[in-house]
Amino acid sequence: MVTPPPDAGPVQPNGDHTVTVFGLNLSIADIVLCTICFSLVAFAVPGVAGAFSVGRVAVLLVVIPAGLAVLLRMARRDLAALILVASVAWCIVTSALSPAPGLSMLGELYVRSGALNWAGAAAVWAIARRYSGPRTAEFLGWTLVGATALSSLVAIAQLFVQPGAGFLQLREGRPTGLAGHAIYVGAHASACCAWFAYRQLHRSSLTNVVGVFVFAAVGSAIGVRTAVLVSVLATLYVAFRARTVRAVALPVAVFFGTVVGTFAPSGSGTGSGSAVDRVASDGGLSVRLDLWLAGLRAWIDRPILGWGEARYLEATQSYVPIDFLRQAPWRDAHNLFVATVVGQGIVGLVLLVGFLAVAGRRARGATAWIALALTASLVLQPTPPATLALAALMLGVATSSPKTVISTWTPATRAGAIGLVVVGSLLAGSYVVAARSLSSVAADPTADASLPAHMFWFRYDPHTAATIALSRGTQAVLGNAAPDTVLSWRRRAVELDPESAGQHGELAFDLAYYGELAEATAEARRSMELQPHNPLALRALVVVASTSGDDELLRAATDELCEFGLEREFVSCEP
Repeated sequence: MVTPPPDAGPVQPNGDHTVTVFGLNLSIADIVLCTICFSLVAFAVPGVAGAFSVGRVAVLLVVIPAGLAVLLRMARRDLAALILVASVAWCIVTSALSPAPGLSMLGELYVRSGALNWAGAAAVWAIARRYSGPRTAEFLGWTLVGATALSSLVAIAQLFVQPGAGFLQLREGRPTGLAGHAIYVGAHASACCAWFAYRQLHRSSLTNVVGVFVFAAVGSAIGVRTAVLVSVLATLYVAFRARTVRAVALPVAVFFGTVVGTFAPSGSGTGSGSAVDRVASDGGLSVRLDLWLAGLRAWIDRPILGWGEARYLEATQSYVPIDFLRQAPWRDAHNLFVATVVGQGIVGLVLLVGFLAVAGRRARGATAWIALALTASLVLQPTPPATLALAALMLGVATSSPKTVISTWTPATRAGAIGLVVVGSLLAGSYVVAARSLSSVAADPTADASLPAHMFWFRYDPHTAATIALSRGTQAVLGNAAPDTVLSWRRRAVELDPESAGQHGELAFDLAYYGELAEATAEARRSMELQPHNPLALRALVVVASTSGDDELLRAATDELCEFGLEREFVSCEP
């Protein structure tokens, strides 16, 4: 239950908006918030490419119009809401002024890390803050447990079945559950552990101990170190605070749950293995520290406006260690605060910290623990809707006032609310339709480098253009597409994100492959200006040199490639 502040007045009944669901007396707001919670954790749309992200973005789009309207009204009398309005506005401004405004505003293909994700989290917080009642925390907690249990069952089944294809295939050797990635399943599991720990602190029960054991085992089985760490810290705090034998049972449950999780089979990818195995492996905190240091150096270049949301890769591409060039690029800071200061500058960071300070000071009850656990995961992991919006939802409930009860709706208010929900539903529907259309556009060799009007959500995403270009390249090899279609989509990707070394490098390589040597050389040089020693650009120069017979250029590009240990992939570095 939410613990009201000491000065809270009596709670007024809300019978006009209470319904009975499975014998439970729930307000309409409770049903809405629980639906959002369940959807953010375990909502999938089979048959849609990138199904897991599509479903969550659709949920955010439904609530954004109504949520932002509520937020603007709250800002007149609520400091936290006022700061959040300023934060969303600043995020939109910095994203619109970035060199890739489409990417910054709407986010990357299926990964809504742009201003859209930020606005969605703010909208969800406002709805939860304004309309949640004193019973909402209990309902939300059990909703989270149920949704995470369902997602966890899928994840464990993936470990045993090891699917290599389909929308439930392993990702980098790790299960996705119904969250799209193991790290998000782990974040939800750690939030459940925190919720059960809070319940044990106030009312001891065997159910709480079992819950902690189960979700600690889930975090260990799928190999998420952050989940195990958060679970351990939450239960140790309860044991220290309560100082009873029953409270000590929680750390014991975490220990045995973690041990049991290590017996689950692991995948074959580089990220596979239990959390205990991965704690002893490389590539964890040290990699993140390098990434954060590169982000801080990039922030110094643009300290006020930042680089725009969803552009962390472009911001840090000239500062990451050379070792990073040997692996798939990290497109996210894996830290909420570093990502914010790089994307939105120092103003954005100050607004974020200010909001968390004001809202966190008011936070009470079980959902405050859930929000804290999810925020802890955001310090070491990316910030998708599966975590960011869910944390905002829980924080909104934790900061709600028991005095806030909506007992009457005027006809104008009701009509306005319905209208905003309809607008949001239309936006969500258009997004789902656009997502479903992407595969058909990619498969159509006759489509030019501009998406149809109904695919607005992806028309300005350079990664969408690059994905279609890759599909065109495969079709061209099979004789089903002309080289011009490949190059037109590559050029489109560069136009949408002119500061991306990767996009320039990909264009350079395709130009070289199709014999456009002069333009290929220029694009490769531009790519290396943005990111020295870029492997894609060097590969393009190797093709240019081999085709034109430039032995000096061939030797220079090959020697530099060999320094990265890429001879098995592209060139021979035999003496």
